Amino acid sequence: MTATTRYLPLLKQFDGVITPDCSMLIRQAKCLQQTNTYFNRAVGFYLQKNGVPVIPNIRWSDESSLEYCFLGVPEGITVCVSTHGCIRSKQEREIFKLGMHAMLNALEPSSVLVHGKIPDDVFSEFHNIVKLHRYPSQFEMTHEHKGGAEFGNRL
Repeated sequence: MTATTRYLPLLKQFDGVITPDCSMLIRQAKCLQQTNTYFNRAVGFYLQKNGVPVIPNIRWSDESSLEYCFLGVPEGITVCVSTHGCIRSKQEREIFKLGMHAMLNALEPSSVLVHGKIPDDVFSEFHNIVKLHRYPSQFEMTHEHKGGAEFGNRL
């Protein structure tokens, strides 16, 4: 995020980019979460201002972050979310689902790009609401499940 200007010529070569995934953690200070949301939107604004098409990456932590985590994102466009590191525990899965519902209600995206796994217990109810496009994480692509089968490849 600190070298956006330096990488602008490279980023202009692509059809578009996803804004940075600035971590928002449960129990992280609210000011840090708001700052990370701001950085995400600021980079997206800068890239758009310089002719780079942008897909906003949406990140939330817990219910309190839903007050501001969608600010600055237009309704009805394609957005991106990531499950990588966000759905390990039952509590994290419930919070992720809560955030997905809130995001779908607030932004009504045309489609959602999902970085990481999309397990049925988290995503089954969303398949009929919005078009989901799954992209495996780097970790998934470099590690295999026991028995050699690739895991998490359901859409």
